[in-house]
Amino acid sequence: MKAALSITLLLASGAWAQEAIEKASIATTISRLNASPTDSTLFTADFPDTALLSHPGVQAGRVVISKEPWGEATWFPVSSVDRFVIKSVRFVTLEVALVEGTDRSNDNAPVLFVMKKDGTAWRIAGFRRIADTIKTTP
Repeated sequence: MKAALSITLLLASGAWAQEAIEKASIATTISRLNASPTDSTLFTADFPDTALLSHPGVQAGRVVISKEPWGEATWFPVSSVDRFVIKSVRFVTLEVALVEGTDRSNDNAPVLFVMKKDGTAWRIAGFRRIADTIKTTP
């Protein structure tokens, strides 16, 4: 009985370690996307269109208008390195994961990546900017 329990605990800890490795690999893919959004090796062969990842804010940033009488506007660019930030990773299967995050170049809009494991690398199979699909009212 003790041996069966020990084996179960050993297998569970191994699965947890493997999940951590897979999450790190997914984070690497998203980091590479931030650095080079047009790198086709980051996407699965059936990914609809990498243009989905761009939007009118290609030169991403934020305009701040001062409260002073002259209303000066200041442009604060957002580094492409930190455009997409991962909030959570949920594994649907051993080879498919849903990655929730935010798009800092679009007022921290929520985004969802569908990631698919291809060999040892994780690739982007789908992308949705949640703010584009949900209309909110104040």
